[in-house]
Amino acid sequence: MRFRGYVHPTSSLPHSITSGGAALIRIWVALEEGPIREITFLIDTGSDGSVLHPADAQSLLGGNLHRIDFGGDSRRVAGLGVGGAVDRVARDAALILNSADGETYSLEMPILIARPIPSEPGEHGNWRLPSLLGRDFLRHFRLELLCGDRRRVVLETL
Repeated sequence: MRFRGYVHPTSSLPHSITSGGAALIRIWVALEEGPIREITFLIDTGSDGSVLHPADAQSLLGGNLHRIDFGGDSRRVAGLGVGGAVDRVARDAALILNSADGETYSLEMPILIARPIPSEPGEHGNWRLPSLLGRDFLRHFRLELLCGDRRRVVLETL
């Protein structure tokens, strides 16, 4: 099965590297605590794990995001990325892709939820970062990525 994403100009994305575009894909996400929502993920081959940043996590969890104990949760994962050190907690999720042909692929896996910095929403801190689709998800697919004039993002099941 093949699933298409898209390449977005990087100039409008925060913390992006000007390289001809950012590879994005829309995936439906369901956590055990909340509804299913479509989330736009930045494909990040440098990230071990997939991460929901605060704005997307809040769309899935609502007020429950602020009830997570990021320092003491039993599934806490300390992380270090481009933005520095961040506490994250793992939650079980279903990630669902829909192809243009109407095919559906679902993968159940843990996803990391990043501690909101600052704690209140807005266009600052990690609230404005896109959620990341890391190697934990990507290892289930063949990734085709072309930037520049022939922009294309395709995930194909193995």
